[in-house]
Amino acid sequence: IFRIASMTKPITGVGVMILVEEGKLALGDKVEKWLPELANRKVLNAPDGPLDQTHPAPRPIILSDLMTHRSGIVYDFTSSGPLQEALEKALPRTEEATFSPDEWMKRLGTLPLAFDPGTRWNYGLSFDVLGVLIERIAGMPFPDFLRTRIFEPLGMKDTGFFLPKDKLRRAAAMYGYDPNGKRVVMPVPPPDRAPA
Repeated sequence: IFRIASMTKPITGVGVMILVEEGKLALGDKVEKWLPELANRKVLNAPDGPLDQTHPAPRPIILSDLMTHRSGIVYDFTSSGPLQEALEKALPRTEEATFSPDEWMKRLGTLPLAFDPGTRWNYGLSFDVLGVLIERIAGMPFPDFLRTRIFEPLGMKDTGFFLPKDKLRRAAAMYGYDPNGKRVVMPVPPPDRAPA
């Protein structure tokens, strides 16, 4: 069993397209219908500029913006300046920082976009937002939706967000670097913190 990291994005995309196929949403839909936290967005005048120097987004974020990383919503590590600092503070990526999907969206909704929706590509939090969107439309937790609608029908019995304790022995070694640049085997996270 190995970590698939950002390959969860194509899986999330399949989840979205299941809902599109079922007629529950369309690629041109304004996502604020389900994600009101993203309504009336402000956009930074310069992606690395001050957070108070913004303009109103010329149009709402639509589903295809999220699906193609053109929403204006970025990661802290793909941004710079005050927005990067604000993202790190509002949405820290630490094991201790666990927010409900609603709290996570609320925090994200306080921050301006890095650029006008649909105008440029930037690898960011768009697919994390899609996970919340799926959850709200499907009326079930995102992991449950993926399990019941994708993983179980395809026989993907070892795919999920966390690695159960009884499967830890099957986890493939994961490599990284120590502070001195030496390659090391990374420790296996505890079962409730081991995305698989």
